[in-house]
Amino acid sequence: MRCSSAGRRCDGQRALHAAGLIDQFHAIARGEGQHMRLLEPDGTLLLQEDTPDDAPLERPEVDRADLRDLLLDSLPDGVVRWGHAYKSAGDGLLHFADRAAGPESAGARIEERK
Repeated sequence: MRCSSAGRRCDGQRALHAAGLIDQFHAIARGEGQHMRLLEPDGTLLLQEDTPDDAPLERPEVDRADLRDLLLDSLPDGVVRWGHAYKSAGDGLLHFADRAAGPESAGARIEERK
């Protein structure tokens, strides 16, 4: 897998590839985020590098909600525990609290977001 554009690392894409999710990622990714423009503070254009439409997706844009859904949908049922807050980690385990501080009150339960 190629990941070397202007010295940028693409560990996220490497992780998606290792998880077998790279094809699904490419289906939701967009190439327009790969263009680069360098401007002076007054807006004067110093450099413009437009990426061809058929270029590989090395620095794509992806909507956070779509990426979140891709990652969550790839996990087995029951792995994500909604309604619990992270408490601590140790001995290879994550420990969760039943309640967490929330926006409405100090003891508000954390609700699943859809």
